[in-house]
Amino acid sequence: MFVLYFVEKIMKHIIVIIFILMAGRLIPLHAQTGEAKEIDSVSFYLGYLYGGQISRSMPDGFNVDAFVEGAKRSVEAADINEEHANRFLQHYFTRMQQKINDDYLQEGRKFLAENAKKQGVITLPDGLQYRVITAGTGSRQPLSADEVEVMYHGTLPDGTVFDSSRERGTPAVFPVSGVIPGFSEALQMMTEGAKWEIYIPAELGYGERVNPQSGIKPNSVLIFEIELLKILVKEQAIPVAEPNLLK
Repeated sequence: MFVLYFVEKIMKHIIVIIFILMAGRLIPLHAQTGEAKEIDSVSFYLGYLYGGQISRSMPDGFNVDAFVEGAKRSVEAADINEEHANRFLQHYFTRMQQKINDDYLQEGRKFLAENAKKQGVITLPDGLQYRVITAGTGSRQPLSADEVEVMYHGTLPDGTVFDSSRERGTPAVFPVSGVIPGFSEALQMMTEGAKWEIYIPAELGYGERVNPQSGIKPNSVLIFEIELLKILVKEQAIPVAEPNLLK
């Protein structure tokens, strides 16, 4: 998903640059009118503005000269097999994204290894970590078939908030089995009134399957402060979709 989003974003900019190059060619070479000079300026400034956007999306070592030459070749000759070009780019960006994903995974594992040393943090065999802030007073723990009412606050290790019912000021209601595995597992160990902070490794969170616009990077560790308010019978529950928690 990340690769396709990245390639599509780049292609939008490429299309604009090709349009600019074509617009310049629409002016006859012998025309020396003010309009011809104006389109030159338009072409230059559009290239300048879009060039900056493209450079910020490109990998290290991006070759501007080669990029411009490729755009000109597309307009003037169009003699390169597009299927081959697309396969080449897809292969390259897939490899690049996988390396980024692996780097994020290692960062997450390093964070969890350090976090495990902190006082009060408990690490379970599957890698889920939790710290009890307030012990619960309820008599039972929710089952996977139950629905619960919770207040939660989700952040990344750098403190970025990506989802929070607490900030919205409204508790969330959803099935215990309807959220990401690490969140569901923690809920089933809590009782009503409990407040925990949990640390979810990538394997129990979203892994590489993230929405690029969510602010969550692939293989991110997710940190939630959860307060279990109620375990609801189905007649009481009113499901509320929470996009950053659902599987």
